[in-house]
Amino acid sequence: MQLTWWGAAAVCLQCGDDVFWFDPFLARAPRAKPGPRPLPVEQDRATAIFLTHGHFDHALGVAGLANRWRAPVFCHAVAGRTLMRDGLDPALLRPIDHDGWRESIGPLSVLSHHSGHVRFDAALVLRTLPRILPGLTALGRLMAAYPQGQALCYRLDVEGKSVVLFGSAGAGPGLLAELARQPVDLLLMPLQGHSRICQIGLEYVAALRPRAVMAIHHDDFHPPMSMAVDIGPFVAGLRRGFPHVRPIEAQVGQAVAP
Repeated sequence: MQLTWWGAAAVCLQCGDDVFWFDPFLARAPRAKPGPRPLPVEQDRATAIFLTHGHFDHALGVAGLANRWRAPVFCHAVAGRTLMRDGLDPALLRPIDHDGWRESIGPLSVLSHHSGHVRFDAALVLRTLPRILPGLTALGRLMAAYPQGQALCYRLDVEGKSVVLFGSAGAGPGLLAELARQPVDLLLMPLQGHSRICQIGLEYVAALRPRAVMAIHHDDFHPPMSMAVDIGPFVAGLRRGFPHVRPIEAQVGQAVAP
C-alpha cells in the first residue's frame, strides 16, 4: 500500500493494481504552493473515487477526471448533483445515502460515517478577509457553486491496516468515540480552516489513538483565500504528548508507505 498526498485533501491510495482517489481536487490555482505537477502514469487512473463533501477544493474537476478514468464516484447526494451539473456521466455516480454505508471494492473495504466541517473561527476570518476583498464576488460565486452537503469520513480497511480519513476537522465527540472502538493504524488529518487547527488535530489524536498520523490540507491550495498552515506545533505536540504515534510528514506528490 502506498499513499500520495496531492495538495488540499486530495489523496491517492495505491494497492497493487488498484488506485483509489479521495477528494481529487487537482485543478490547482495559478499561485498555489506547491503548484500543479503532472501525475505519474501509475496514478493517472482510478478504480474508484470518493468525496468527503462538495466544496470546490474537494470536488472541482472531479467530474472530468471520473469521465476520463471511467471511475465510479462515491459521494453524498449534494456533491453528486454538483458533479452531474459539471458533466459527470450519470452511470458513474454512486450515492452514499446513509450513515454507516459500507462497500467493498477489490482489496478495499470502506465504511462511511456522517461527519462535519470545521467551523471557521472569527480570528481566521478576520485574518483572511483583507486578502480576499478584491476578489470577494468571484470567490463567493465559486463557493456557492460547490455546496458542502453532508460531510463524510471514511474508515478504510486494506492490506490488514485500518485507515481513518477526514476531509475536514468537524467531527463531533460521538463520532470520534465510535471510530475509536476499533484500532486505527493511520489517521489522515486535515489541518485547515481554524486558527487553532493544530490543537484540534491533537484532540483527534487523543480520541483515536492512531499508530501513525499524516497531515493533509495544510498547503496554500487556493490563494489568496487559503494560506499555508505551519504544522510544526502539531508535530511538536505529537512528539510531546503522543510519543507512540508516528508522524508521517508527507510532501505533495511524494508517495509514502505508511
